[in-house]
Amino acid sequence: MLAVALTALALAAPADPPVKAASIPERWLLKLAPKELPKLPEPFSKTTWTQAYNPRAGGGWNEWFAFAPEAGEVTVTRQNFRFPGVDVDAKGVTVRTAPLAVQGVLVEFDRKLYTVALSEWKSSEGKVTPLLNLGAAVEVRPNVWYQAFSDALEKGKFKVTELQVEFAADPRKKDEGKVTVRKHMRMLDETEGETTEFEGTFAKKEFGSRVGVEITGFVKKPGAEPTPARLWLQQAADEVPAKFNLAPTVRLAAASDPTPQPQPAPGLVQPPKKP
Repeated sequence: MLAVALTALALAAPADPPVKAASIPERWLLKLAPKELPKLPEPFSKTTWTQAYNPRAGGGWNEWFAFAPEAGEVTVTRQNFRFPGVDVDAKGVTVRTAPLAVQGVLVEFDRKLYTVALSEWKSSEGKVTPLLNLGAAVEVRPNVWYQAFSDALEKGKFKVTELQVEFAADPRKKDEGKVTVRKHMRMLDETEGETTEFEGTFAKKEFGSRVGVEITGFVKKPGAEPTPARLWLQQAADEVPAKFNLAPTVRLAAASDPTPQPQPAPGLVQPPKKP
């Protein structure tokens, strides 16, 4: 009787609460990420995005990306072609899913880390195409820009870099002023990284049709001579997002064509039907 009562009590006991997954800053050991990040743009998960690889020699591909933050996955569809619109491999469509993590404007998939931003490209005919920029500097509070990104190095090594730049005055309105730069870099297979900080100056400059901010200063380390440092922040304009020159960028465009579907696998052979 006692055993039955204990069993009933055990069955009635509440289950342990689910373990909360570690956040992106916790898993990537980020040091400069703000606690409050801007919200992810809504079209990120409501739009199918695409990119193409089209080498001169032929043998390129198109890829379609469907991000599902609530499900924690991204679906990537690829279709190969000889040349754009020529010899498209309709039967060789491949589909894969990968884990996806999103925290504010921080996005992680395929073991890569990005800060993301939306922009638009306008054609000469006036057609507007939304763009998703995987790799952008984001204004996290007034006059403070933040960007986190990962890089693939030689021999399978990876590093993660964070940049946080705080301007004393709005660099979009002032031509020059003072600035504080913080940078943290860590090899992905190491627990500790290196953080540097310096006080410098900024000056607005133009390179061709682009306007940005050149940041200069000196990094001081104990027992070493000051090292000159230079950083470029591209200002957002048209289809180009704000971006630091050290960071790679992947630009996806809103898909205008439906995502191709893979051919169904052939079934088992059956005998012919009798007449």
